[in-house]
Amino acid sequence: MKNPLGRGSKYFYIWVFTVILFGLTIMTSYVFVQQDARSGINIPLIQIMQSVKADLQAGVKSAAILEAKQIDLSSSQSPFITLYGLDKKVIGSSQSLGGRILTLPTGVLDISRSKGESRVTWQPTSELRFASITDYVPTFGYVSVSQSLREVEDRAAKSAWIALLALGLGSLASGVGIWWFARWGFI
Repeated sequence: MKNPLGRGSKYFYIWVFTVILFGLTIMTSYVFVQQDARSGINIPLIQIMQSVKADLQAGVKSAAILEAKQIDLSSSQSPFITLYGLDKKVIGSSQSLGGRILTLPTGVLDISRSKGESRVTWQPTSELRFASITDYVPTFGYVSVSQSLREVEDRAAKSAWIALLALGLGSLASGVGIWWFARWGFI
């Protein structure tokens, strides 16, 4: 008997269409999950930002805000705060990398002053990426709260492999299903 999934067969085209449709569904689901995880990291950063802004507006000194332990960015994924003056120079920070404080590009500060809160993904080195929220405080300067994206990106990579596995298994299952239905005359 002729192979019902042979090239040129209507069943082959049904299978290709099924795989494309399944692939688009899997890809869309992956994008939603990845974007949800990435934007979800902003929630605690927003809460920290609001707290720091309220403290600064209430007159709390920047040293009191930053008195928590210093975070070494090469090993920690904890959120950190960097405070900038009105002149865009660092007043203080709870982070350092190799003994020096990493600073945001001044364009991020400019945007937060002109348009309000700025949310960016910041990559100061090839190994480090951060979710960063920056806002302007008229009486003080700028507040930036950031956190490593390492865990989110690791989960996104694992999700991508799971999506590829699902696509492969779905393609195989649809091929077997179409072959079986065609072989027994159901379609």
